Amino acid sequence: MEFDIGLDEVFFGAMILFVAGFIVLMVLVIQPYPLIEYGQGSTFGVMTTIEEGMFFDSVWIRSVYESSQTDSYCIEKDSGLKEMMKMYIKQKTRVELRYKKSIFGQCNELVTKVIPIGEQ
Repeated sequence: MEFDIGLDEVFFGAMILFVAGFIVLMVLVIQPYPLIEYGQGSTFGVMTTIEEGMFFDSVWIRSVYESSQTDSYCIEKDSGLKEMMKMYIKQKTRVELRYKKSIFGQCNELVTKVIPIGEQ
């Protein structure tokens, strides 16, 4: 039994695989919510800014208020953390941010808790 496969069929099959692979890659990279959580962490510093985003908001933190180096962490839009963070920003309160680490999403470090330094 012989199969006569022409270049048109090979090209069509390759295009289907390419498009399917591209779609899977875009879902993994562009989708907003993290697919795989792999740990947690914390950082200490002074929050300086909260930015509004499409899926998540971002908080910017500096280890020392006078420092020019800032790091960004995500905040869920509907979490109650944002109002508390705004208060700490106005007061320039040093805080501990605790976050979940994840991959395959637009947010790799999602804040879960804000603790003013000196409180537990």
